[in-house]
Amino acid sequence: MPEPSTLLAAIHNGELAQSPAHRVIGELFAAGEVNEVIKIHEQPPLEPRIPTKELLEWRRFQGQLEKRWRAHLDRSSSLMDRASILNQVIYRAKLELSKDFLSRQSMARQVEQAVTAKHAASWQSFLDSHHAVLIVVESDATTTDLLIPALKTAKRATQDDQPTYVNLAGGLDASYLKIDHLMRSSIPGFVSFRRPVTNTSCAYAMNREFAHRLLSFVSDSPKSTQLGIDWLFNAFFLELMAEDASVTCLHADPPALIHGSLAGVTRSWHPDR
Repeated sequence: MPEPSTLLAAIHNGELAQSPAHRVIGELFAAGEVNEVIKIHEQPPLEPRIPTKELLEWRRFQGQLEKRWRAHLDRSSSLMDRASILNQVIYRAKLELSKDFLSRQSMARQVEQAVTAKHAASWQSFLDSHHAVLIVVESDATTTDLLIPALKTAKRATQDDQPTYVNLAGGLDASYLKIDHLMRSSIPGFVSFRRPVTNTSCAYAMNREFAHRLLSFVSDSPKSTQLGIDWLFNAFFLELMAEDASVTCLHADPPALIHGSLAGVTRSWHPDR
């Protein structure tokens, strides 16, 4: 079977040439693993403050999503639900009492939404292209010796007819994310999950069917663009499960790329990290 045509989208904020992902792109091109690269960095200027009402609406939406996600992971409990409600009350009080907290939250929400918009732009560019596979890397994606063989495996997996998502960089331990009980053995170098889950969105691959379903979800649920990119994926996975849709979800294990900002290679773009 011939290698599928592959588009790589690099998500950055003007720092790509000095970033670890620049080396990743070079390695993949040299190995003939990608056919085209697009670079997505444009974002609107950030405002010093955004309305408190907007932040509270986001927090309510996020809280509802977190409750549904706990049920998705079989981790739901009345105690955790009450704790979530209390956290929302505390969040509102901190917004009203601390100008510094309001300012930092305003910045964090705008940055998260800008990054989410860049990822969504990469999915649309992919569907507008002729390529069969999309690889998305954020600028802090850092190479490993596993990159080329893992990517070959990931590309073969995406040739399935059903929606397929492959997390290449990991980032957080599965037990920390409380998804370890959903893991099951899969093809060498990867684990699959009984239910679709994400880790971080530092680097991942998808096929056209997945991108099509994902953008349809975003179009039907525009409120999802308020979320950080990881939680947008979670919201999409919840939608797939509600529709009883089949989806392939693979995670490189060990990671084929290192999440640079979590590993201390680079500094996180997130103002609260």
